[in-house]
Amino acid sequence: MKKIISILVLALIAFTGYTQIDRSKAPQPQPNPEIKISIPDAITFDNGMKVIVVENHKLPKVSFRLYLDYPTYAEGDKAGAAGIFSELLGCGTTSMSKDDFDKKIDYIGASVFPNSRGFFATSLKKHTPQLLAFVSDMVLNPAFATRRF
Repeated sequence: MKKIISILVLALIAFTGYTQIDRSKAPQPQPNPEIKISIPDAITFDNGMKVIVVENHKLPKVSFRLYLDYPTYAEGDKAGAAGIFSELLGCGTTSMSKDDFDKKIDYIGASVFPNSRGFFATSLKKHTPQLLAFVSDMVLNPAFATRRF
Protein backbone atom coordinates (compact mmCIF):
# COMPACT_ATOMS: atom_id res chain seq x y z
CA MET A 1 0.00 0.00 0.00
CA LYS A 2 2.83 2.37 0.85
CA LYS A 3 4.46 1.64 -2.52
CA ILE A 4 1.26 2.50 -4.38
CA ILE A 5 0.84 5.78 -2.52
CA SER A 6 4.48 6.75 -3.09
CA ILE A 7 4.20 5.90 -6.81
CA LEU A 8 1.05 8.00 -7.11
CA VAL A 9 2.72 10.92 -5.32
CA LEU A 10 5.78 10.71 -7.60
CA ALA A 11 3.55 10.52 -10.68
CA LEU A 12 1.62 13.55 -9.50
CA ILE A 13 4.85 15.50 -8.94
CA ALA A 14 6.16 14.51 -12.35
CA PHE A 15 2.88 15.47 -14.03
CA THR A 16 2.80 18.90 -12.41
CA GLY A 17 6.33 19.54 -13.63
CA TYR A 18 5.11 19.40 -17.24
CA THR A 19 2.21 21.78 -16.75
CA GLN A 20 4.09 25.00 -16.26
CA ILE A 21 2.57 28.46 -16.49
CA ASP A 22 3.30 30.43 -19.64
CA ARG A 23 5.30 33.36 -18.27
CA SER A 24 5.48 35.13 -21.64
CA LYS A 25 1.87 36.37 -21.24
CA ALA A 26 0.74 38.82 -18.60
CA PRO A 27 -2.07 37.53 -16.40
CA GLN A 28 -5.56 38.87 -16.94
CA PRO A 29 -6.52 41.62 -14.50
CA GLN A 30 -9.02 40.72 -11.82
CA PRO A 31 -12.16 42.79 -11.31
CA ASN A 32 -11.84 45.66 -8.84
CA PRO A 33 -13.14 44.85 -5.38
CA GLU A 34 -16.31 46.58 -4.36
CA ILE A 35 -15.62 48.96 -1.50
CA LYS A 36 -18.54 50.03 0.63
CA ILE A 37 -17.89 52.98 2.91
CA SER A 38 -20.84 53.93 5.01
CA ILE A 39 -21.53 57.53 5.90
CA PRO A 40 -21.00 58.04 9.66
CA ASP A 41 -23.86 59.20 11.83
CA ALA A 42 -23.30 62.67 13.30
CA ILE A 43 -25.22 64.06 16.25
CA THR A 44 -24.84 67.62 17.57
CA PHE A 45 -26.05 68.31 21.11
CA ASP A 46 -27.49 71.57 22.44
CA ASN A 47 -24.17 72.45 24.10
CA GLY A 48 -22.39 72.24 20.71
CA MET A 49 -20.75 68.88 21.32
CA LYS A 50 -20.63 66.85 18.13
CA VAL A 51 -20.62 63.04 18.26
CA ILE A 52 -19.66 61.04 15.20
CA VAL A 53 -20.45 57.31 15.20
CA VAL A 54 -18.69 54.97 12.79
CA GLU A 55 -19.79 51.35 13.04
CA ASN A 56 -17.78 48.33 11.94
CA HIS A 57 -19.00 45.01 13.30
CA LYS A 58 -16.12 42.87 12.03
CA LEU A 59 -14.38 42.88 15.44
CA PRO A 60 -15.90 42.99 18.95
CA LYS A 61 -13.98 46.15 19.76
CA VAL A 62 -14.83 49.78 20.48
CA SER A 63 -12.74 52.92 20.21
CA PHE A 64 -13.44 56.36 21.60
CA ARG A 65 -11.72 59.61 20.73
CA LEU A 66 -12.35 62.91 22.43
CA TYR A 67 -11.09 65.83 20.41
CA LEU A 68 -11.30 69.30 21.90
CA ASP A 69 -11.44 71.69 19.00
CA TYR A 70 -10.07 74.93 20.35
CA PRO A 71 -7.88 77.42 18.54
CA THR A 72 -4.16 76.94 18.92
CA TYR A 73 -2.09 79.78 20.23
CA ALA A 74 1.57 80.57 20.25
CA GLU A 75 2.88 79.25 23.55
CA GLY A 76 5.76 81.70 23.55
CA ASP A 77 7.94 81.24 26.61
CA LYS A 78 5.57 78.48 27.83
CA ALA A 79 6.29 76.13 24.92
CA GLY A 80 5.48 72.54 25.81
CA ALA A 81 2.75 73.36 28.33
CA ALA A 82 0.15 71.44 26.31
CA GLY A 83 2.40 68.38 26.20
CA ILE A 84 2.96 68.53 29.95
CA PHE A 85 -0.80 68.80 30.46
CA SER A 86 -1.40 65.66 28.42
CA GLU A 87 1.29 63.76 30.32
CA LEU A 88 -0.21 64.78 33.66
CA LEU A 89 -3.72 63.87 32.52
CA GLY A 90 -2.64 60.23 32.51
CA CYS A 91 -1.13 60.39 36.03
CA GLY A 92 -4.15 59.14 37.95
CA THR A 93 -7.30 60.71 39.26
CA THR A 94 -8.47 62.10 42.58
CA SER A 95 -10.14 58.75 43.34
CA MET A 96 -7.30 56.42 42.28
CA SER A 97 -3.55 56.54 41.85
CA LYS A 98 -1.78 56.13 38.54
CA ASP A 99 -0.78 52.56 39.42
CA ASP A 100 -4.38 51.61 40.28
CA PHE A 101 -5.66 53.33 37.13
CA ASP A 102 -3.10 51.51 34.97
CA LYS A 103 -3.85 48.15 36.63
CA LYS A 104 -7.59 48.53 36.05
CA ILE A 105 -7.08 49.55 32.44
CA ASP A 106 -4.70 46.62 31.88
CA TYR A 107 -7.08 44.19 33.61
CA ILE A 108 -9.82 44.83 31.04
CA GLY A 109 -7.27 44.80 28.20
CA ALA A 110 -7.88 48.40 27.25
CA SER A 111 -5.58 51.17 26.06
CA VAL A 112 -5.90 54.84 26.95
CA PHE A 113 -3.77 57.54 25.34
CA PRO A 114 -4.27 61.09 26.65
CA ASN A 115 -3.02 63.98 24.56
CA SER A 116 -3.16 67.76 24.62
CA ARG A 117 -6.45 67.81 22.68
CA GLY A 118 -8.30 64.99 24.51
CA PHE A 119 -7.75 61.24 24.50
CA PHE A 120 -8.04 58.00 22.53
CA ALA A 121 -9.26 54.83 24.22
CA THR A 122 -9.98 51.33 22.95
CA SER A 123 -11.10 48.01 24.44
CA LEU A 124 -13.28 45.00 23.82
CA LYS A 125 -16.95 45.81 23.41
CA LYS A 126 -17.95 43.98 26.59
CA HIS A 127 -15.76 46.34 28.67
CA THR A 128 -17.30 49.57 27.30
CA PRO A 129 -19.00 50.67 30.55
CA GLN A 130 -15.81 50.20 32.61
CA LEU A 131 -13.67 51.96 30.00
CA LEU A 132 -16.00 54.95 29.81
CA ALA A 133 -16.09 55.16 33.62
CA PHE A 134 -12.28 55.19 33.82
CA VAL A 135 -11.90 57.71 31.00
CA SER A 136 -14.56 60.05 32.35
CA ASP A 137 -12.88 59.90 35.76
CA MET A 138 -9.55 60.71 34.07
CA VAL A 139 -11.00 63.72 32.24
CA LEU A 140 -13.30 65.08 34.96
CA ASN A 141 -11.18 64.38 38.07
CA PRO A 142 -7.49 64.53 37.10
CA ALA A 143 -5.05 64.42 40.00
CA PHE A 144 -2.25 66.32 38.21
CA ALA A 145 0.16 64.60 40.56
CA THR A 146 3.81 65.51 40.45
CA ARG A 147 5.61 63.19 38.13
CA ARG A 148 9.09 61.88 38.75
CA PHE A 149 11.18 61.00 35.74
